[in-house]
Amino acid sequence: MEEKLARDVLDRLARLETKVDIVLGKCPPCQEKLHSHDITIADAIAKATAAHRRIDGIKKTAGSIAAAVVVILQAVISVAKLVMGG
Repeated sequence: MEEKLARDVLDRLARLETKVDIVLGKCPPCQEKLHSHDITIADAIAKATAAHRRIDGIKKTAGSIAAAVVVILQAVISVAKLVMGG
């Protein structure tokens, strides 16, 4: 049942894609607009990828800073205990 539905959906999608290709082939302004959208989409994907890399770098740096702060606080607490005789 699910396989038949999946095949039907794929067949309809293929027919729709063919019709869109035919329409676009007959409309040069539509082709240009589609091409400009492709460029815009590729640019947006590149910017999103770069942003994710920056965010990953920020996460890594924040984790290192947090670890350093914990170590420093533990050292301060240990010194305070020694000084106070604890």
